[in-house]
Amino acid sequence: MPKTPKLVRALNSPPVVIAVAMRKGGVGKTTTAVNLSYELTRLQVFDEAEQETRPIRVLLIDMDPQGNATSGLGLEVPPDGDPTPTMFNVLHPEKHRRMPLNDVIQGTDFGVDVAPSREALDELDKGLGPGGQMRLRREVETLPAYDFIVIDCRPTLNELASAALSAATWVLAAVGTGPDEVGALASLDAAVENVDLNNPGIKITHVLLTNYLGGSRATKSIRRAVEEAWPKEYLGYISRTIRVTEAKAHCQPISVYDPTCTAAEDYQRVAVRIAEEGLISHG
Repeated sequence: MPKTPKLVRALNSPPVVIAVAMRKGGVGKTTTAVNLSYELTRLQVFDEAEQETRPIRVLLIDMDPQGNATSGLGLEVPPDGDPTPTMFNVLHPEKHRRMPLNDVIQGTDFGVDVAPSREALDELDKGLGPGGQMRLRREVETLPAYDFIVIDCRPTLNELASAALSAATWVLAAVGTGPDEVGALASLDAAVENVDLNNPGIKITHVLLTNYLGGSRATKSIRRAVEEAWPKEYLGYISRTIRVTEAKAHCQPISVYDPTCTAAEDYQRVAVRIAEEGLISHG
């Protein structure tokens, strides 16, 4: 774990809400949401309200109907007919069918709380009803004291993604290293700007390269392009390794599956930087 300075949560500070997004599938977006959430919980913060040092508290909200962030932390994605409450219940356009966000949250074996998804959430991407895009934001504001809330967005930027972006403090773009990635990043940037009415000033605040193969000339070229276009936002890269796929198959964070692999170390480094930016850092 990289060395981290003393982190402090100020009195009455709201959580930092991070929407992990990209207008393209298969770029490591969900892997980033899962592993960033887990690595944040491994860091300590001094809570001025509680006057004690404790682990960072993280909620992962799964807004993708595929539910891979839910299963990625060892929870079962409820099948059709299962009464387990999920984000489908939180965001439903019919008021009598809605539930508070706090009532759908589940704990996991990895210290991250999860608001799970289910396949039926796909129905809501066509429309969340009047005021629906602000529903998640209002629910987030009612939650008890989390330090960070990470939202795994789906790759299509329709109603669900707009709801996530409307609730976000920061937007973290997960960028793969294929030939279309820089264009997808520009497309996401334009889509984020369209949410400005619901969330004034929202913009891409962090850019993370995923699945990075250091020996590839094409990959290095993409890295340089991203670094030049997003110098302040660039978080570095996550190394390509088969361990990432294996960890997903075992429904575990990478640092649990193989703490020594390069991707685990990369996500640890990113989590330290995010924590330093989101909390007060002393020395």
